[in-house]
Amino acid sequence: MAKMETKNVSQEEWNKIVSQFEDLSLTQVWEYAEARAKLGPWNVVRHIFWHGDKIIGAAQGVVRTAPFFKKGLVWINRAPLWRKIGENGNLSLMKEMLLELRRYWVDERKMYLRIAPPLLENKENQIILENAKFIPCNSSFKWCSAIIDLANSEEYLYRGLRRKWRQYFRRLEEQNVSCELSFSSQDLSDLLLDYEALAIEKGFDTSSTHPNFVKELHKLIKDNKGMVIFIARKNELVLGRFLVAAYGNTCTAYIIGRNLPGKELHINHFLYWEAIKAMRRFGYRWFDVGGADPNRTAPGVLHFKEGLGGIPYKFIGEFEAYCNELIIWLVKIAIKYKRKYL
Repeated sequence: MAKMETKNVSQEEWNKIVSQFEDLSLTQVWEYAEARAKLGPWNVVRHIFWHGDKIIGAAQGVVRTAPFFKKGLVWINRAPLWRKIGENGNLSLMKEMLLELRRYWVDERKMYLRIAPPLLENKENQIILENAKFIPCNSSFKWCSAIIDLANSEEYLYRGLRRKWRQYFRRLEEQNVSCELSFSSQDLSDLLLDYEALAIEKGFDTSSTHPNFVKELHKLIKDNKGMVIFIARKNELVLGRFLVAAYGNTCTAYIIGRNLPGKELHINHFLYWEAIKAMRRFGYRWFDVGGADPNRTAPGVLHFKEGLGGIPYKFIGEFEAYCNELIIWLVKIAIKYKRKYL
């Protein structure tokens, strides 16, 4: 039987716990939730799940209560973590963790609980959530992306790229374009300026990549390799910058920005490839391309990310649990119109 412990956990302790899990995402590292809390009306909560004397799961969430009430929203994104590295995970224990979350937040504290668990979209996982008394949210959002296995050789990964990419690389090599790594806050600020311009041009949703949030996240991360900036240059001219976030055995494409000369040289292709090679050398196992949804991602961006030859995956989506109280129904209605800010 899974038992849940809820307590304040230090940065070092929490990240040590969650780094044991294969399904760890950026949203579940200590720094991500703390950055959210520093910049908005959120409180952080962390749960550890035990089976006997063994940790079997973890879940980090943020809580926001309605003014003058002690009730409101609990948002848990990409948790509970349940698949330890080298293990398959136990769906029965996952169900018990979900039931514990529901008991703690809904049955006892009468809160509105919304979760997006790291479960793939399939019938078996749907049944697990239903048996744990969670219901699908009306939101159609289901995270889709692709991962690249960095355990493969560099030669193998290179062969997996589209042929067009190799042509771009040869052209860049002829023009002496180079790539350097940076961990500095100044380079991050420069990247964010480029990204903001690109976001306006393309109409990107920047709710999880707002400059103030990214800067706060960068400030909180102690490990240099937790956020790596790749900078493409032609002589002294910067063509583009690319931010990769890393956690556990995984790294993910986070933010990219480039100028007009970089666009003409297809510098994004170069930056992705240089990042893949570098993060592989650093010892990470997986590289997540950072979102590739056939229904939501812009066609050009989707085509670009498919060119990396990653393994596609799709999570089951968002689920909710709540009690029948007026304040909770009001919270539920408010979330419907503000979903993008979660």
